[in-house]
Amino acid sequence: MSQLSAKLNAHAVRLLRKHGGLSLVQWRILYLLEVFGTASSKQLATFSGMDTGLVSRNLRMLIESGLVKSRLEPADLRQSNLRITAAGRKVYEKAVPHMQARREALWHGVSDADKRVFLRVFDQLDNNAAELLKK
Repeated sequence: MSQLSAKLNAHAVRLLRKHGGLSLVQWRILYLLEVFGTASSKQLATFSGMDTGLVSRNLRMLIESGLVKSRLEPADLRQSNLRITAAGRKVYEKAVPHMQARREALWHGVSDADKRVFLRVFDQLDNNAAELLKK
């Protein structure tokens, strides 16, 4: 699984650099903000499964480059609401067709039934790993 993960990440990094100038972490952040509209950095780390420090460092770069906007939450000034900007959406949308084509190419030759089995097994492995972490 680690070899497959490394190959998938390397390919995604190459595509994202070429078609948007993004890192994989930055892509995941923009994707989540596009899906959820707004989120905190803690929520982004939780949803993505990424380290909070990694998310924070990449958010700082995205904010500095104008791709993400941060607004302090009036009810809790320690927390920021993050959202994708128009410039961020433009960069995101530039990469989307390439990432979708990548996903289609990855599933090429895999039947719908096999996809369902794979996803079910993957979910079970993920749940089992989470349980092991609790012990």
